[in-house]
Amino acid sequence: MLPLIVLLVGIVLFSGFYAIAAKYLQRPIFPDGAYIDDIAVGGMHAEQAREKVEASFEKRIAAKSIRVQSDGFAHSFTYYDAGAHLAMDDAFTKLNALSNGELLLKLNNRLMAKSGFYTKTEVLFDKERLRLAVEEFANEAYIAPIDAVVIFSEDGDFSFTKEQSGSRLEADALTELLYERFVHGNLDTINVERTELAPAITESLLMQHTKKLGTASTAVFGSPERMTNICLIVDAVNGHSFMPGEILSLNALTGERTPEKGYKQAPAIRYGELTEEIGGGICQLSGTLFNAALLSGLEILERHHHTWPSDYLPVGLDATITWPNKDLKVRNSTNWPVYIHATMLDDTLTVTFYGEQRNGELRIELENNIYETIAPPPPVLIPDDTRPEGYKRVLNKERAGYHVRVYRKYYNGDTLTQKELIHTDRFYPIAGKYIVGTYLPPVSPGDEEK
Repeated sequence: MLPLIVLLVGIVLFSGFYAIAAKYLQRPIFPDGAYIDDIAVGGMHAEQAREKVEASFEKRIAAKSIRVQSDGFAHSFTYYDAGAHLAMDDAFTKLNALSNGELLLKLNNRLMAKSGFYTKTEVLFDKERLRLAVEEFANEAYIAPIDAVVIFSEDGDFSFTKEQSGSRLEADALTELLYERFVHGNLDTINVERTELAPAITESLLMQHTKKLGTASTAVFGSPERMTNICLIVDAVNGHSFMPGEILSLNALTGERTPEKGYKQAPAIRYGELTEEIGGGICQLSGTLFNAALLSGLEILERHHHTWPSDYLPVGLDATITWPNKDLKVRNSTNWPVYIHATMLDDTLTVTFYGEQRNGELRIELENNIYETIAPPPPVLIPDDTRPEGYKRVLNKERAGYHVRVYRKYYNGDTLTQKELIHTDRFYPIAGKYIVGTYLPPVSPGDEEK
């Protein structure tokens, strides 16, 4: 019985020893004499070998780059920009073959490997990643062409600036060139030619196509605060240009009128009543600009009239703006840029449009046809027993109502060639609103006798 037990114990111990030895020899360890890219990886697990090879690769490419130069702009594109990485699967497959198979075959292969077993990796590049780096550099090196523009003086004269050409790098072509250089290991500096970009508007064309289109003026009056508001919005508009087909939005151009911008409290119409608000008076600019746009032959997309006609413009030719709801929008319906010149001189507000003249240099006139006038209703009297009889304070003036049609008339010389209905306005009559005194002082008996 004892010999049997000893035999069984011996078998178990031998089996355990064999299993441990087999397990040790089956570990994915590269044999001595294994090399990847001339880097010794013998005695390493696959993960350790991969880390060592990648670390060596990172160190090898860290200082390598291709410098690109172009008219004062330069950038060095690194292997990282090109998305460089190692393809190691083939090398590891070959080395793993030394560790595969039966136990005795593995030992034989490892002995053979001591004489040296060399494998190579392949460097691959990511063209799309390189393209992103090139496009970023191209954007930085982009020089936009500068169009000639009109510069106005305070007296209404204007001059022209000279246009300037721009240039750009062709990102697609540069990406292809860099990619080929990285693949073939050519790290020489690249000098890149730029593509010239011509400005759309030259000085000569601007001089040819910039003529006075139409102008309108209104007399300015009111409080100093109202004058300040008008001057501020005139400055915001003056010198602005808009391209063919572009829409001028007065609200978008001038922004919200706020105290931070310098606007003051001044009289304005709000919800059908005269009140005070920040920016009061700016509608005189919108109305004057509206008339100048009509006389320039431009297309009106949005316009709103006041609750009652303005004192500084004919009935039906006013234009109100409020933030952000009511706007004045004008489309440049010509084939050339349109420029605005706005001034406030000697209590006169003037807006002039410059651009491409109409064919035949047609003359434009405006007509406001008031086809119905409506008398105001009886006044509203608000008694005030703290005021004596005869006292009267105006809250709202009584105002007649009007129905009016506005036309734009085109003349060739003295001949009317076209009559265009612009809009029809309805101004409702407004009852006057007054506070009247009703207080009667008591009469003493002596006064009655007298």
